[in-house]
Amino acid sequence: MEQWGEKWNIPNDGFSFRGKHISEFGSVYVASAEDLGRIGSSIKIEEETPDGMDGGYWFDATVEPYVRKFNCVYEDVQKSTLYDILRWFDRRQEGELIFDDRPYAVYTARPTAEIVFSDYPRQGACAKRELHSGTFSIELTAYEPFATVSVPYIPTNETADVDPVALATVSDELMVLQEAQMPPAPTAASTEFLMYNCGTEYAHTVLRVAGEGDVTLTNLTTGQVCVLKGLTSAATTQLNKYVELDSKTGRTLLVGAADTVLDYSYHDYGYIVISPCAQYKRNMSIRSAASSTTITSDGGEFEDWMIGMYVYIGGAWHEIKDVMTPETARIDTTMVSAQTVDTPVVVMNRIQVGLSSGGSLSKLEMTCTPRVR
Repeated sequence: MEQWGEKWNIPNDGFSFRGKHISEFGSVYVASAEDLGRIGSSIKIEEETPDGMDGGYWFDATVEPYVRKFNCVYEDVQKSTLYDILRWFDRRQEGELIFDDRPYAVYTARPTAEIVFSDYPRQGACAKRELHSGTFSIELTAYEPFATVSVPYIPTNETADVDPVALATVSDELMVLQEAQMPPAPTAASTEFLMYNCGTEYAHTVLRVAGEGDVTLTNLTTGQVCVLKGLTSAATTQLNKYVELDSKTGRTLLVGAADTVLDYSYHDYGYIVISPCAQYKRNMSIRSAASSTTITSDGGEFEDWMIGMYVYIGGAWHEIKDVMTPETARIDTTMVSAQTVDTPVVVMNRIQVGLSSGGSLSKLEMTCTPRVR
C-alpha cells in the first residue's frame, strides 16, 4: 500500500460529478478547513424531554441527506464554459459524486441549488472574444447519505479495473482485508458461512436461492432472520431459475435466463443485512498453542470489546469467545499446531443456514456492498 501511495500522485483538492472532474471546466474547488474536515452527514436525534422530570428519552439517531456546497473559482475561460457548467450540473441530473481525497467512496447525488456566477469578463487577445474569471458555488445533495465502497478488499494483484488511487487511500479510513483473507462465498451445501463488511454502515444483501424446501437464514451477529418458503426444484433448478431477495428494495424476484418477474410468494419473513466493522484493531501479534483454544498476546493487547470479534490464524477466521487477561483469550476452535501470526481483529457476520426436512439447495449466493459515512 505504501509503495502504491508513493508511486501515484494522489490529488486532494477537487471532486468529480457524473464522470467529469471540476478541473475539466477550467475551475478549481476552493475548500475551506471545515470542508476538508467534514466527513459524513448531519445526525438527527429522535428524543423527548417531558415536562416535570429531569433529563429526557433518547429514541434513535438518524442520518440526514448529505449536502455539500462547493465554492469554485475560474479564470480566463470562454463564456461557453459557464453554460457547460450549467448544463452539467442541471437540476434534473443525477450521478456519482467522488472526492479526490476519498476516491473509494462513491456517492449518488444531484444538484439542489441554483448556480450563480460572480463573473468578471475582460477583453481577450482576440478583440471579438471575451475571457471570463470569477467564482460560483455548486450544491450537491446525496439523498442516500452513505457512499458505496469501490474497493471492498485489497486485490492480490494490481488489476486494470481497480483505481490505484482509491486502492492507495482506502486503508486510511477502513479496515480493508487482503483478498486472501476474505471469507469464502457460500455454496449450496453450506450450513454456515461468514460475511465481512469493511464499511461503517450496515450493508444490504442480495440473496439468490434455488432448490427444494423451506430455507431459514439467521445472522448470528445481528440476530436477524430471513425465511423463504415453498421453494421447489420444478420451479427453480429444473428451469434454470432462482429466487432473488434484495434487502434494500424489499423486492423478491424469480429470475430466469429469458425473463424476470416479481414473485413475493416465496418470501415469508425478514431480511439479512451485514453488520459493519466499525470497531477493529489493525495488526496484533498472536500466538496459538497446539491442542488448545487459548491464544496469547505478548503485548497484552486483548480487551473486553474484542469478545465476539474474529482473528485470522492458520488461514481461517476464529471467533474470540472470551478474554481472560490482557495477555490471554479463548477462541472457538482447538488449534492443531502452534504458530505466531500478525492478524487484524474484526467484526464478522456468521450466517446460519437451516433447511426443512428433506430440503436441498442447488444454489445459494449472498452478496453485499459496503457503505461508508
